[in-house]
Amino acid sequence: MQEKYRRHKRGSTKVTVAGRVQEELKVQLLYDKRIRKYDVFVMVTLLPRRLGFNVSNQVHTKLSSPHTTRMAGSSASTRRTIFSVPSTTLPIANSAEVYPIRRIYCVGRNYTDHTKEMGGNPDREVPFFFSKPRDAVTSAKRIPYPPATANLHYEMELVVALGAGGSYVPIQSAMDLVYGYAAGVDLTRRDLQAQAKDLGRPWDASKGFDQSAPIGLIHPRDAVEEDSLHEWDMTLRVNGIEKQRCKLGQMIWSVPETIFILSTLFRLEAGDLIFTGTPSGVGPLEKEDKVEGIVSGLTPVLFQVT
Repeated sequence: MQEKYRRHKRGSTKVTVAGRVQEELKVQLLYDKRIRKYDVFVMVTLLPRRLGFNVSNQVHTKLSSPHTTRMAGSSASTRRTIFSVPSTTLPIANSAEVYPIRRIYCVGRNYTDHTKEMGGNPDREVPFFFSKPRDAVTSAKRIPYPPATANLHYEMELVVALGAGGSYVPIQSAMDLVYGYAAGVDLTRRDLQAQAKDLGRPWDASKGFDQSAPIGLIHPRDAVEEDSLHEWDMTLRVNGIEKQRCKLGQMIWSVPETIFILSTLFRLEAGDLIFTGTPSGVGPLEKEDKVEGIVSGLTPVLFQVT
């Protein structure tokens, strides 16, 4: 691949896969004029180098079927599982159907005020992501205060549910992957997160514990006023007292931009949930606190810490 790239640089008319991807990334990132030169450099130059293009000689932008089943190993279809693993689903508003969950991705620091609140600089940080296990999702109305923490925090977020997948999905096509939306709360063991930051360790224990992702009903995109999404209000109240409020248009990285960037890091699939970030005002929860998370036009997420 390096030799092919060198021949291309010397004037060959043959376009390499890496070259095509870099050009597409550059076009998509410059599509929105708010994206800064530093981000273009990171996403166009550093990211392709880190990912590499020798794994496959093609770039996948085709949307995947929402009903694809994958099995590991060539003989997996002839084997029986030794035990069953419960599936994780969410109810869909005004439907008897449920939404199956494959993965959960979360965007870190996607609102300017929250980035400042957490000690970051929104003018220099490119988006970063972390994950929660899919069985962290819950629709329970009573959530136990988790062990190993004395500082449980709420973070109110819009959750995007995907109904199709792909890699290197252009910004203009990113919304084609969206199935619907929900209101969600990213519960965080803030003390464990602070320790992890200080020691340069992963955030898994602080973000991915049991029932750390309470979510309301999934609303299909054709049932909401998606064109005005940037004007939607998002609010969180604890015991009736407002703690967080913002417009979704205050996101640093919009929903299609987030999907595009995430699709350069992972192949997205139907069943993936994306927590799109929280505004300022995050804070602690105590036992018996009642939480109400509201996003315009969506079913609120409601629960009590026990």
